[in-house]
Amino acid sequence: GRTEYVVTIACVIGKSRMKGERTVTTLLPYGPEKPRGGISKTVTTDEIEIAWEPPKGGFTKYVLCVDPNVITSISPKTASQRYSLNMIIDNVLGEQASTFETEHMRNDYTESELSNLLTDYKITGLNPGESYGIELKTKTSSRYTRRPIYETVMTKPENVKFVTAEDITHSSALLKWVAPDGHRRLRGYKLSISSPDDKIN
Repeated sequence: GRTEYVVTIACVIGKSRMKGERTVTTLLPYGPEKPRGGISKTVTTDEIEIAWEPPKGGFTKYVLCVDPNVITSISPKTASQRYSLNMIIDNVLGEQASTFETEHMRNDYTESELSNLLTDYKITGLNPGESYGIELKTKTSSRYTRRPIYETVMTKPENVKFVTAEDITHSSALLKWVAPDGHRRLRGYKLSISSPDDKIN
């Protein structure tokens, strides 16, 4: 939490007590709580709105990490274990760990500090049809919680363009379209056919 503790260690020999050394520290903050339905509230092609429950104890700020370098099949549990190692390094090395992470993360990985009064936030400027690893953790001074919440969320894809029907016969038609730009995770299309009388011959 945010409470500071003063710890003093001094040598005592008989009735003599040395001046000793002291340090000021805080305990690790509790992590935010993930809602039962997950942290993603609404998802569009370029935005993800997240919501969460505040932690039980005090803390100074939230830190939101957005990582597009994830694999779709990775589970939140596995990802949390992977990220928890970074949190332990942060707590031990402090600023050195932050510098290490900054130098070794790709440019599209971002970390943002949020007010401790927030319980929801909209992540903007994302790419359509992409998977993002979203991690939210609490921070007090240079200490992070060891219980962050994590979720992998995929933004919605854009629509195809310039759909046309060619070579039309009494029983078939050739459909053509232009795929949306980017969308490296695109694996296929869903084709729906309907008629005014709901009959398809």
